[in-house]
Amino acid sequence: MNRCTEISAELTHEQLRFLEDFEKRCNEANSPGISKASILRCLLKLFDEVNIEIDSRDATTEDSLLSQLLDAAKEARRY
Repeated sequence: MNRCTEISAELTHEQLRFLEDFEKRCNEANSPGISKASILRCLLKLFDEVNIEIDSRDATTEDSLLSQLLDAAKEARRY
């Protein structure tokens, strides 16, 4: 049995709107079942599976971490 832990995250209005829109798009063709929490779990699993490497010395802020993740995603898309 999977044990779950609940966490709290603060999202900007734009981030929440994106998440809600994504949830709607996922559920348009299917019966509802994909929740915002499911989407966030999938994104975390994606990062785990893709095995993106970051330089922890340069990931000192959210913006610097995002920059590294975007660069890694762009690099992965080339292949």
